[in-house]
Amino acid sequence: MEQNEEEEFGQLTFQKPEGIFCALCLEPVTNFICVECLGEEIKKILAFKKSGLTDEFRDFHENLVEHFSFFHNKDVCIKCRNVITVDICVHCYINEVIELVSGKDKKLEDEIRSYFIG
Repeated sequence: MEQNEEEEFGQLTFQKPEGIFCALCLEPVTNFICVECLGEEIKKILAFKKSGLTDEFRDFHENLVEHFSFFHNKDVCIKCRNVITVDICVHCYINEVIELVSGKDKKLEDEIRSYFIG
C-alpha cells in the first residue's frame, strides 16, 4: 500500500501519514539511532556493572530485532551510518530495556534511566 493511501475501516476513512513511526508507541521516529548501536551501549553498561544480565539482554535484543524488523525504513543511523531496519524509537527501546532490568537490579535500572532518558 502506498504512503498517504486512504484506508477504509467500517465507516472511518483516514489518510496514512508519511514518515517512519515507532512500532510500539506509534509516534514519529525523530532520533535516528539504530537499536544495534543502542544495544551495544547497553551491553557495555551491563558488562561494566557485572550485572549478570548480559545473556538475558542478548536474547531480549535478538527477539526484539527479529520481531520488529520491517525493512521499509530508508533512514540511516547517525552513529554507525547503517540503514535502520527496526522501527522502534530510542525512548521505547530504552523503556523495554528498563523493563527487562526492573526488579533485578534497581541501581542499574536507575543508572540506565538516568543515562539514556535523563
